[in-house]
Amino acid sequence: MSDRQKGLLPAIENLFPCAEHIFCVWHIHDKFKATYRGNLYKYMLYKCAHATTIPEFETAMDELKAFNPDAHLWFSNIHPKHWSKSHFSGRAVSDMLINNMCEVFNGKIVEGRDIPIISALEYIREYLMRRIVNVLEVIDKSEGLFTPTATTELQNIRTNAAHYTVQWNGGDLDQVSGRPGKQRVVDLVKRTCTCRRWELTGIPCEHVVTTIWNKALNGGRVGAVES
Repeated sequence: MSDRQKGLLPAIENLFPCAEHIFCVWHIHDKFKATYRGNLYKYMLYKCAHATTIPEFETAMDELKAFNPDAHLWFSNIHPKHWSKSHFSGRAVSDMLINNMCEVFNGKIVEGRDIPIISALEYIREYLMRRIVNVLEVIDKSEGLFTPTATTELQNIRTNAAHYTVQWNGGDLDQVSGRPGKQRVVDLVKRTCTCRRWELTGIPCEHVVTTIWNKALNGGRVGAVES
């Protein structure tokens, strides 16, 4: 992920042609709001960015086009594979749309940036080692398997899962229904859901969780949601 600096774009493309290059949505909005100001524009931008399927993305873009065709054209010049979850491959297994993590990391290694490269790499290695230990200590003090933030997120997913119903197709697939017209297909064997959030983040979505519950209620062999 980058902030779209002009030098980075060709450098990443030339040195890492197979890499998935994502642009920070905050930086995109920062340039966008120079011409198109207001919370409604920001809401529409993030609605497009957070869409996890192409139909959802196209619907959100159509709403922006109906509101302001020029703003729609502005975004159309940036390929959605760089800023919308709907076009991400899922290889990164991350829910990040802004590069706060990169900014924090950059701030933590600032003291080691001006030293020789080998020493700088050693500085970064030791920082990451301390970081991993700190996270493990937080997990050890937490109730359950995860950090408090991850536990809260999973609990929210479980709460949402209670509003869905499941129908088994007789094979590996399950149809999950919620609101009218909001059906999803879950494959627990391939670990996929047509909402794509499971593939994109590695975290089971509410459709997957309710499918696991339904399978358990009908005598199926399932593990914990956390697995």
